[in-house]
Amino acid sequence: MMQSNKNHSWIQRLENWLLPPVGQGSHALLSSIPADLDDVLLAELDFWQQGCPRCAAPGTSSHVCGDCLAHPHFVDHTQALLVFNDAAKQMIHGLKYQGELFWVRVLAELMVQRITAEQVDALIAVPLHPNRLVERGFNQAYELAKRLSKHYGVPLIDSGVVRQVDTPHQTLLDKQQRQRNLKAAFSVDNAVLASMQKVVLIDDVMTTGATLEQLAKMLKQAYPQLQVEAWVVAKAV
Repeated sequence: MMQSNKNHSWIQRLENWLLPPVGQGSHALLSSIPADLDDVLLAELDFWQQGCPRCAAPGTSSHVCGDCLAHPHFVDHTQALLVFNDAAKQMIHGLKYQGELFWVRVLAELMVQRITAEQVDALIAVPLHPNRLVERGFNQAYELAKRLSKHYGVPLIDSGVVRQVDTPHQTLLDKQQRQRNLKAAFSVDNAVLASMQKVVLIDDVMTTGATLEQLAKMLKQAYPQLQVEAWVVAKAV
């Protein structure tokens, strides 16, 4: 875990960057991360080294991995920003569970610098069940997707993609258990998707990929022409 005194120092240094000057509208373009933050913040992060283009499994090859060749996958391409280490966990958990919404801008800045967007028609944030949304007060994936949508100039689909089953927390579950929990968890019904070719799912953490796979499956069952890509903030090793 990052030391608290170091954490306090660089959080203070975020303030001038994160709080816009008086008169600056909320639609201002994303700025680059200040150089003096790089040494303090970025040194603690471990950027994901892309291997398999489909599931983002680490490796020295850019070819589709054996698991993806052997088993059907509904997500066509995955890009991950960070390894889910202690530093990434502190940022994401601070956002999700402490309401530290300033991390949305930090993470969006990093994603637009490292993730490639090619011929994307729309973004879709992995939805929360209404019960979880009321409990938390916001959907961290949706907040992140709003900034990415603005930066890339592509629409964010915010209706018709619903989490209809309030799945229990899955932190300690394996892939098969997660898949069982997620069966029929999502519903998809948005006519605008019928005219699209590629959509990108946005989520914070990818562990086994079961959530993204289930949502991609539902999207492709409803709209078979779709390619479904996923961008995640962090991926568990």
